[in-house]
Amino acid sequence: MIDEKKCLKNLLEDMDDIEERLSKWTGKANIFQILKLSKNEIRHSNFLAFLFAPNETHNLSDEFFKMFLKRYIDSNDDTKAAINYFDALLNSYEDLIVYRENNNIDILLVSEKNKIVVCIENKILSSESRGQLNKYQIYIERNYYSYKKIFVFLTPDGNEPTNPIWGIVTYKDIVEILEQLMQKNSMEKKVYYLIKDYVDILRRDVGMDDEIKEIVRKIYQQHKEALDLIFENIPDNLSLMSELYIEALEQIAKENEIIFDPKYSGKSIVRFQIPEFTDLFPDLPLSHPGGWSNHKMYAFEILNKGGNSVGKIKLVFTGEIPEEYKKFVEELMLTTGVKKKKENWKWWNVAEWKINKVNMRFIEELYTKLENEGRDQVVKEIKKSLEKNLKDIKEKASEYEKIKNKIVSSKV
Repeated sequence: MIDEKKCLKNLLEDMDDIEERLSKWTGKANIFQILKLSKNEIRHSNFLAFLFAPNETHNLSDEFFKMFLKRYIDSNDDTKAAINYFDALLNSYEDLIVYRENNNIDILLVSEKNKIVVCIENKILSSESRGQLNKYQIYIERNYYSYKKIFVFLTPDGNEPTNPIWGIVTYKDIVEILEQLMQKNSMEKKVYYLIKDYVDILRRDVGMDDEIKEIVRKIYQQHKEALDLIFENIPDNLSLMSELYIEALEQIAKENEIIFDPKYSGKSIVRFQIPEFTDLFPDLPLSHPGGWSNHKMYAFEILNKGGNSVGKIKLVFTGEIPEEYKKFVEELMLTTGVKKKKENWKWWNVAEWKINKVNMRFIEELYTKLENEGRDQVVKEIKKSLEKNLKDIKEKASEYEKIKNKIVSSKV
């Protein structure tokens, strides 16, 4: 059996040596480290957009764009290259317009004069979302149908996109393009050092440097057990998101807007109630624990499972309640237009709300967001989004109350 404490102790004892071996990369200040850009997709996209823009202060004109096109043509088969090598290098692209996050596309480049559009999806740490590339392709084909279209999947390692129409460019290509530009251009010193810092950060933090890869490999072999233990206990993004939801809900609960006990929540589902719904659907007798062992017949569930379900709140009823309550819930829900449930139902999802700004990109970039903005600010942002949902939920409670009163009065 591995002695975990001993492995960690050995790692700590070797930290001075490890720091010395990595000092070439960790010992000097870099503007992109200072700005915390190194693993932030959005900020990489912003800097690349700056380089693509021909009229920006870098004075590179359209050279970066031309060399990018050339690299794309060299790296992909002819079926993906909507433009030939000579047009890429000989045409002028000084009219190039650079869009950021147009229809959620990371970088969109349009030359009206040359009737060419380049769509770039940038992936540093995150993976491709389901249907994402198809969606962007449809948007481009509808809005730029008469243009030559180039679709670029930009990653550190040349990962294959799910859509075969998309060609591959890597960050190694970006490094080589920038190094060529630095060698052949007489650029201003401040621009030169800005680009040099960017190249350095790509080599170090986006995994472009073979020397650092070899050093890290040796360190890992030497301290595998300790490092594996550390990696296994680093919280994943969804676990962290669950913690942030709980912190935001605890703050809202202190304002008496919700009823919240974190022990009924977990990583993938965070549950709460609101007073207005508890008035409508009161706590169950002690003989009926309900579906969550808390004597509640309903719960609002924040889904935190990734994919399409991320950032959703569902109103859920449990069928593990006395028959008279169950019949009332059925009658009320059917009156509001909710689809009829099968006999002997155990769970019933009757309404759904989307949490503003919380999507897979938000969760994928959570650690960077915390580093840049601080935990309190991120919790505040989540709390603000949840409070908007609560306003809509309370309106739903008013609607249910009116229907409940009609049902009760009709039986008198």
